Amino acid sequence: MADKMQKEYQSIFDHEYFFHGIHADRLVALTSQFGKSASMKLLPRNVDVFMIAPVIGFIYGKRAALDNSQPDRTINFAQMTYCKSDLLFNYRLVILLDKDYEPDPQKRLDKAFRFMGTPQAEPDEKRFEEYMRGGIDVLYEKLVSPGQNYEKNLISFLEEFNERYLATGEEDVNLVDVAHSI
Repeated sequence: MADKMQKEYQSIFDHEYFFHGIHADRLVALTSQFGKSASMKLLPRNVDVFMIAPVIGFIYGKRAALDNSQPDRTINFAQMTYCKSDLLFNYRLVILLDKDYEPDPQKRLDKAFRFMGTPQAEPDEKRFEEYMRGGIDVLYEKLVSPGQNYEKNLISFLEEFNERYLATGEEDVNLVDVAHSI
């Protein structure tokens, strides 16, 4: 009887997602139209921010605490469902690579795959959300905050990102070596 009364666990990917406070405001700035055309946006949808921001937050090593102000932006359940495989991929990627959070590779694998969708994943999802909010901060600081020249800001950010993280000087990256380094 107690089991029936207990609410079934839902991961952050299994329902509408709410952005709160400053991160909701920054989400609006990242998805707002600029210029004369309605198609001129840095990121077209809230779910697109949710997909890219955790990876950016992780790469930049930036996490942010939850601002419990009134939620004023959401990603509806239909968009979450449609993008769930991409969201789960990014979640697993961040959890697998976050050696500071969990140094043991086997435990990172468990967190990324075995525990997903269970109550055991709740602290891992909170960590992922911290990276997501940190990524929103980075995107806002790099793309919106420097001024109204969004195209220039975007190009500068992509050049910085490329120089900082992608320019290896090698033609090919050996993915097997990358996988073994996890």
